[in-house]
Amino acid sequence: MLSNSNQAGEMVEGINVHTFDSKLAAMVEGAYVLKAIEMIEQDYEPQAIIEELYAMREDTGAVLMVDDLKICKKWTNHRCTSMDWYNAENEASIEI
Repeated sequence: MLSNSNQAGEMVEGINVHTFDSKLAAMVEGAYVLKAIEMIEQDYEPQAIIEELYAMREDTGAVLMVDDLKICKKWTNHRCTSMDWYNAENEASIEI
């Protein structure tokens, strides 16, 4: 996946792509984006941002739990200790 991101970045002139593998595919990924934006706005160099994201990854996790094997209700817990937030929700708590 990271090589695909780099290849896509090489196809567009005028941008530099810096990839980071969070090893998660969930809402928690937004925390990485917010942190990167914050650091960009404070003029951090790309390598310093990547290093901070790796440090965040060490303290970040996501757990998916189900009530039964039929997966009738999905419970998802998201936590990001480095940004001090925690979220737990199930399908019944999400308005459609």
